[in-house]
Amino acid sequence: MKLATLGIILWASACALAADHAAERTVMAESDATEPHLLAHLQTRTPQWEERGLKAEWLATGGGPPPVRLTVTTREFSCWLIAPAPKGGWPLGTSSTVEADVHNPGKNPVNVMMWVVASRGWDAVPDIQESIQPGETRRLKCHVREGWRDSFGAKTTPKIDPHLVKQIQIVLWKTQEGDRVELSNLVAKGIEPEFQKPAERLEVPDMEEGVPAAGRRVRFRLEGEEDKEPYSVLYLPADWKAGGRYPVVAEYPADRFFHWSCYSTGRPEQGVIGYGMTKGRGAIWVCLPFIKDGAVTENGFGDGDATAEYALRVLAAIAARFGGEPGNAVLTGFSRGAMACWYVGLRNDRVASAWRGFHAVQGYDGGGWGGSTRADALERSMRIGNREFFLTDNFKEEPARMLGEAGVKTVSVRSGLGAHGAAMFLDDRPSTVAVRDWFCRVTAAAGSPATEP
Repeated sequence: MKLATLGIILWASACALAADHAAERTVMAESDATEPHLLAHLQTRTPQWEERGLKAEWLATGGGPPPVRLTVTTREFSCWLIAPAPKGGWPLGTSSTVEADVHNPGKNPVNVMMWVVASRGWDAVPDIQESIQPGETRRLKCHVREGWRDSFGAKTTPKIDPHLVKQIQIVLWKTQEGDRVELSNLVAKGIEPEFQKPAERLEVPDMEEGVPAAGRRVRFRLEGEEDKEPYSVLYLPADWKAGGRYPVVAEYPADRFFHWSCYSTGRPEQGVIGYGMTKGRGAIWVCLPFIKDGAVTENGFGDGDATAEYALRVLAAIAARFGGEPGNAVLTGFSRGAMACWYVGLRNDRVASAWRGFHAVQGYDGGGWGGSTRADALERSMRIGNREFFLTDNFKEEPARMLGEAGVKTVSVRSGLGAHGAAMFLDDRPSTVAVRDWFCRVTAAAGSPATEP
């Protein structure tokens, strides 16, 4: 009798425990159901994602959001899938992370990055997983509140505004043709206070297709070359008026580079320095391409002579059509673009004469990158003459020593950002205020109408 009673008690306890587990699973399922499936808007129609060097396809499942298989179709160093945000964006303003499972069903180890990329001049946050083994599944996790813990006022500079996420990008690198991964459970997780944009933070207009106009940033091709690939990205200031005269900021982008501290596409629309330098007023801003074989190149200097010639033609078009002042342009760039201030902007006497001043950020000519040498860089530096060179975060002995040998007046500042990036120009830190003051001074010296931005 006692054994029977004990059996009844154990049976009842087991039922209660099973009910508790069932209730827990139900709560978890309901919780999972509330997490936004971030590719849902692409399931009901022909996918509008961008494929580069790989083929993406939905996999059939028994229910729920299907995985996406990515199969490498190229021997390039890197390839990727870009999934754009739905109309109105993803609801990430209170999220902590964007996460996904990535499974390797192939025969070779694979390297995978996931990037959450923002618009309007904000940056991107990554997770990077190397050597995912055949049969292995890992969880990718991008922290959307991630920032740079820099030395500017003991602040953390946020990398992205989660309200402005424009795309999620999955990058595979060091791949072999036929390598595969399967991406699933792409969701937003966590609850944070609603993100608040820092009050001083500038937001760069996104590139549009269309006609240049005040306050608008557009893809710009030269007249008669509308069907050709090379383009620049042109911004007319918010206070632009037909018939006015304006100094110009010309900017070169960094190389294509995806790394923990740097997201760069290598294309002209990636630039932000010129907008930060002028705060979008009083000057025309153009982001220039590197040219190779008649097309925009994302890596390397391309054809230096063709790149320099294209820049001169763009400056001439800006002068003729939009009031850009000839000879009153400042050349700037970040990383590869910084090196281009010498390598392209001082390539010959003709292109060197186009610039009123130079501003290089975290990069310099003559260090061996892209085939540059110090001897050649010094020769190029001699073309600067009595103009000024402003350096941001170029702390090494070079390029200041090289510029000193060429007799060039140099201004040098540290931004405090503590990362390989250009976000420092979109807030009011002392180094940014200094470059804004410098730009107004050197362009006003040429008789331009530039005023304090």
